[in-house]
Order: sequence, then structure tokens, then C-alpha cells
Amino acid sequence: MKIFITRPFILLYIYLVTCNISCQSPTAPMSTLNLEFGTCLGQINQSTSCSSQIFRPLRQGPIACWAINSTSSTQTFRTELNWDGSSLKLNDPLALSEFPFTEGDLVNMYLVLFDSLETANLCSAIDLNETCANTTGCLTKLTRSNLSLSFSESLGFHDELNQCFVETPKINAVELCDDRIDSDCDGVIDENCIMPGECMPNDIRICENACGRSEQRCVDGLYTPCQMPTVEVCTSEASNAAQSVEAQDEDCDGVIDEGCGECMDGESRACSTVCGTGLEYCLNGSFQTCDAPTPIEENCGDQIDNDCDDTIDEGCLDCNDGERRTCFTMCGMGEELCQNGIFGVCDAPTPTEEVCGDQRDNDCDQQVDEDCPSCVISTEICDGIDNDCDQQVDEDTVSNQACLATRTNCAGQVPGFIICDQSGAQRCLPNESLFRVGDEVCDGIDNNCDGLIDNLSGLNMSCNGEVDQSCAYSRLSCMPGELGAVQTTSCEFNEVPAEVCDGIDNDCNGQIDEMDLSQNACMASCNRNGRQICTDGEVICEPTEALPEEQCGDGIDNNCDGQIDENCCLEQEALCDGQDDDCDGEIDEQVCGDLLYNHCEVRLAWWNSNSPYTNYANANWSDWPPLDNLSEYCSANEDINRSNFSCDTARAQSNFQSIKISGNSVGNGHWLGLGWSCEIDSELPDYHQQLIEWANSSCHLALAYQDIGNIDDIRTLNKTECPQYSQYSQSFVQRCIKTQASHRYSAIELEGGVNFDDMFALAFYCDPAQTANIIVDNNLVQRIQDQFQVYFGTDQRSQPYSDGVSNWHELPANDRDNNGNVRGIGTLANGLWNEFDLNRTLNNNDRLSVMIYRRPAN
Repeated sequence: MKIFITRPFILLYIYLVTCNISCQSPTAPMSTLNLEFGTCLGQINQSTSCSSQIFRPLRQGPIACWAINSTSSTQTFRTELNWDGSSLKLNDPLALSEFPFTEGDLVNMYLVLFDSLETANLCSAIDLNETCANTTGCLTKLTRSNLSLSFSESLGFHDELNQCFVETPKINAVELCDDRIDSDCDGVIDENCIMPGECMPNDIRICENACGRSEQRCVDGLYTPCQMPTVEVCTSEASNAAQSVEAQDEDCDGVIDEGCGECMDGESRACSTVCGTGLEYCLNGSFQTCDAPTPIEENCGDQIDNDCDDTIDEGCLDCNDGERRTCFTMCGMGEELCQNGIFGVCDAPTPTEEVCGDQRDNDCDQQVDEDCPSCVISTEICDGIDNDCDQQVDEDTVSNQACLATRTNCAGQVPGFIICDQSGAQRCLPNESLFRVGDEVCDGIDNNCDGLIDNLSGLNMSCNGEVDQSCAYSRLSCMPGELGAVQTTSCEFNEVPAEVCDGIDNDCNGQIDEMDLSQNACMASCNRNGRQICTDGEVICEPTEALPEEQCGDGIDNNCDGQIDENCCLEQEALCDGQDDDCDGEIDEQVCGDLLYNHCEVRLAWWNSNSPYTNYANANWSDWPPLDNLSEYCSANEDINRSNFSCDTARAQSNFQSIKISGNSVGNGHWLGLGWSCEIDSELPDYHQQLIEWANSSCHLALAYQDIGNIDDIRTLNKTECPQYSQYSQSFVQRCIKTQASHRYSAIELEGGVNFDDMFALAFYCDPAQTANIIVDNNLVQRIQDQFQVYFGTDQRSQPYSDGVSNWHELPANDRDNNGNVRGIGTLANGLWNEFDLNRTLNNNDRLSVMIYRRPAN
């Protein structure tokens, strides 16, 4: 791929072997970015290469997507590439401002080839982190991660180990032998195949057959047939009347008497039938039957001349059985049905004799009940018609009977009467005499149609002299009888309630909580005598004796007001108590983190066992795993490897503590153990002793692991629901553990070969909870998580660090090292997962480490 810069555009050309991007950058004004992927896919002009399989059948047009995204930001660049049959190119020049990266930027690079021009339109929408198999239309995908852009050396999709990450889900997943093609696109042809023929190209060997001694040459790993060609002699020419001559393969080409018939095998000539032209092909010296179409019996209804007589559907019936068509009579429309090839009688209605009184045009002459008497006597029904011809309408029916009706814009139902129309439909007509304009009466009806029923002046208001209408215990009410019958109003009231201390005017006299409680003795704070008072709707005990004075700096609420050392300013922050002890405008700065740092520890252990770990679940420090009959396995600053077990303890000032790994294949049956414990110091203030006791049971470390890790999968894990141990059960499924208190381990089993695509994640979090003596809220939890931190890392260098090191390649300052062989992460202040993946396979003498840390103030 080449990009030549001509202000103000970048021109991009992409070839199958190398690509150059010429662009201006701060470090190289006219530099070239060379992108190479020929080493991944091979040359297109090599018939045996993977590239030949991918590009030769590729549709011409905008079929590919080239993309780059930053590893440290959301910056992404994408563009479509056009395949013209020999190279990939940009359709149009690329503006310089559209290429957002400069030399040295750390990026991920992708090239996606689609199986159609339609799916290639997804370039701007596809998830670059998704696999090719899960990407719509993906034919091939090349990926290069953590690539540092350089304008002075070739960059490509092969990494430092000259390996390429190529996904070709629609191409053979395994190598096909003996086809001389890189079938599985791994850069090697016919690997692990036993080649037939046992010969090298152009090898020659002597052979002998019916034609005599000859030579065989090695072509594509196989020797050619043993031949000594002569001129073929036709048997018919060698035969005579006296003796029959057997046919021979004189030229030793495996075919007898080739070319001796009326034609040569494979030869063709034109032929025809009444239906068209075709070809005759030569087989065994004779031309075979003509392949031109032949006449067949006429197929009625297909509109084709099947028998090739220049007439379509001759001899066919008028219609096909079951076919229908529209027909009409003077009374309307109907259908005719085809039976035995003939359409039947129309089923449309036909005229009949006029029937008087049914209000229909029976004889279809456009007149209703013509020549009928003016009134035909019938039973009277509610239809608005004089059915019985007695000059009365709807008598002795439901007409005019009482009913309940609704009226537009009026609330509720009102009395009315039934009326009927000529269709027989009935409706209730409201009694209009009940409605008044601006004159509402107490009758259960919205007389003035304002949407309110019986909304009389003063209704529901106090009628017994209460001052506070909001709590009045008397109400002017309207209790109507029969709907529409006018009633009178009355004053309804209940017993006057007594005033209580609740912030409400209970007796409705306009005053709140006016009772006198001063004669009620009580016991106030700090066991002082007091009296009851009502304050803000609550009865409290007001001390009548002086309270003790607050003693600053002792961590005790001396005056029993619920606050510790209030109005005290110390030289420095003293307690993790939610108070600004030094009056500097900040609360608990560093003291909460120091408290956990100096009194809590984290233990890390590795174990390779042939028996299930579940036998040792929830084991004590000294019991897990049971080895060597030692009473204490993980002493402080220990750096050991006892064949199949290693452990260490991170405490205050111990910095990174390391454990060694043994074995060249770390995976199933290998376990990581993690523990957390806090020790109470009797010299601490009571409040801090209680806080340490809370942290021992309510703060946890959570460890997650997944083979072929994915950060989105890890983040779906609910750390609060992680089991206390996690055993391998299903491939590639993420799992996690959380620590216990009281000197016990939790453990997680590793999987497969633990290598560069495996992911670990760590989280430190505390649950806010009320203990017996202190209250822990979200603010205190946030201060602890913000000030206290735990680090977990791997050291895979040839000379790994020993115990006590405080800084691994700038860890913990930068959390990760994505270039070398030291990886690690620290827990986040928000308690969420923080993840990292390995740089290579975890092997013998590699180390895992853990450290506790006081996070510096921002």
C-alpha cells in the first residue's frame, strides 16, 4: 500500500505485498509508512499461496475495510479499499486532515475483506474487536495489536515473532494434502502430509512396458507413465479376409485406435430438430444423438408451443377445472366456476317477485315495494315506524321507558328515556329539563356541564368554625337521594382530635404542637436528668443538668451528641471517623488507607495438585495446601518454591511479594489462592478497633480469570456473587473468587496453556454495613477504596525481581507494562474490575506477586 503526499491530499494505493503511506508528521515531514502483509498471505501470482485463494475469486469494487484505532483513546480511522483484480486502492484521494495519527502512536490495525460488495458497506459500523466468524460478510481478517506507527521502517500484520493473526473462517480449517496449495492459509504448503511418488522435480528413472524400455520423469512429485510412443495403426486397415487382427495400443498412450473412426473423441458438430439447434459429440469414433430440444405433448395453459408446431395450447379446453371468473345479473355480481373445461351458471342473485313491507327491491327494478298498499299491518316493534298501522309509533314497546344516559361535556349519568330509530337501534335520550346554565343543585348530576357534580359553593368546607381548613373535622356535604331529585346540604362533623407532637395542627386551631410537656421527666444524653419538649414534630429529652465537655483527640463522643471531637482542630488528621479533625477542609485524608495498610494483609499462593481442590475449600493459612507437615507456610517476605506449592504474604512496608511457578505447562490442575485478613491492635482507639473488625469481614479482594480473555466478559462478572473457590469446568468461561476473613483462602483453577491471550482482573471493594457499635456508610467506603490499593502482577523476565521491590518497570505508577515481560494492575477506587493480559506463556520460574499500597492523595 502506497500513499504519496501532495498538498493537501494523501493518495493511497494498496498492493498485496507491501503498502506505503507517505504523510507529513512532526518528526518526518515527508515520511513513508510501509505496511506489509505479503508474509501473512503470500503473493497473489503464486497459485499455491493463501492470497491466491482469497483474492482471485474476490469481487471487483469497494470490497475491503482498512482500520486503525488508538490503544489509549477512542480515536479511530476507517476507509474502504477498492479491489481492481490485481491490487487494493482508495477510490479517492485521502485528505491529510482525515489521517489522525502521527509517528510513534500506539495503535491496533485491521484489514477486513468482505464476501460481497453489499456486506462491505458495513465498514463504518462493524465492531473491530469482534472475530471474523462473528462479523457479517467477513471473508478474511488480519489483526495487529499494540503497533507503534513508524515512518522509517516497514510495519505489517506479522508481530515481533514474525507471526500473523489471520482469520479465514470460510476457508479450509485444516490442510488438504497433495493439492500443492496452502489450504489452511498458515503460510506452509501440505504440512504434515506424506507426499506420494517419492521423487523430486525433473528426476528421471528407467522403465519398461509393452512398448519396450523408456523413461519416466518426476512432475509435481509423481513419475509420468512409462511410454515409448509409435504411430497408432487402425485395426480395420490391418485386418484381411483370411485372418482377424487384434486391436493394439501402438503409440502406448493408453488409448486403442484413437483417430480411426469417422470422428475424433470429443469432436462436435451442429445438428437440429423441429424445436431448435444443438450439437452432436463424438464418442468412440461415432457421433452421438443430437442434444437439441425435441417435441413433447402440448401442456395446456403454460403459453408454450411444447410440440413445436407453431401453435400454442391447441386442443385445450376453455378453462381449467376449479378456475373462477366474475359474472353479473341485473341484481348484482357473482362468479362462474369452471368444471370439465366449461364455465358453469353465474351465481349472482336473480330477480324475484316484489315482497311488500320488507323495504327491499326484490325484482331489481330500482323500486322498493312498488304496487304495495301504503301500510302493511305487522307486529309493532321499537323501530320508529307505525308497524300495526294504528297511527301510533312504537307503542307498547321499550320506547319512552326510563334509562340512564350520558351527555356531552357533562360528568356522570342522568335519567332519560329510550327512543328507537328505523334500523331497530335503541339509545337513551337524557332528560334535558335536568340541566341548568350556571345553576348547580344537589342532585347527583352535573347540571351546568362544567365537568363537576354537585360543586356547590362551600361544599366540603369547614362548617363548625375551624381555623385550619386543611385539617377541618367538619364538612358541608351533599347526600342526594334518587338521581335527579333535588336534596339539601348538611354539616357533617367528627369529634375534635387532641393535639400531639407530630408537626401537624391536629385540633385545627391554627397552631402546631402547642402542648406543654415540661412536666414529663426523662433521662437525657450521658445519663443526665431532663424534661420532654416537642421540637420539629418529635418529642426529645432536654437535659436539665450540664453535659460533659468534649475532649479533643481521644476518639470518644464525650458530650454524647453523636459527634466525635466536634469543634476540635488537631495538628494532623487523627481518626478515620468522617470528621475534619485538623480543620483543613478535607475529611479523613490518608488515615483510612493507613489504617488498612498497617493492620491488614493479603496472601497469594500457587499450587499444582493431582487431587481436586474442593477437598481443601475454605482452608486456614496453615492448612492450605497441606504440605510437608509445616505449621506455617506463608511467613512474611517468604520467596520459596516447594515443587508444587509456593506462597507469600504482602504486609505494610513489604512491597511486592513474589511466588515462583514450576512446570512448563501451567493450566488445568494449577490453582491460585488469595487471602485477606486484618488484625486488631489493642492500642488503637476503640473506634478504630471496631473499624478494623468491620474491614476484616466486609472488605474483599476479588480475582477473575479467563482463558482467551475478553474484557467485556470479565466485566459481566458480579464480584459480590463470586464463589469462595472456582474450579475449571468449561472451556473459555470466565470465573472469579472473592476473599474471606479470619485467615482463610479462596482459590481459582487456571485453564489450558496460560499464555498471552489469558486475562486476569482484580477488584477491591467494601460493603457498607451497620455494625454493633459504628455506622459505615458509602462515603466511608469510598474513602477507604480511594486511599487503599492492592497490586497483582506477573514477572516473566529471565532474571525476575525478588521480594521487597516497590517498583516493577514503573509499576504500580502506570498499572500496566504492555511492551516488556512485566505485567500488573492495581485495584480501582470505584471498586470495579481492573484487568490485564499476559505477554507470553506462563512457565517454570516465572513469578506472580502481590503488594498492598497507600494510594497517594490526588
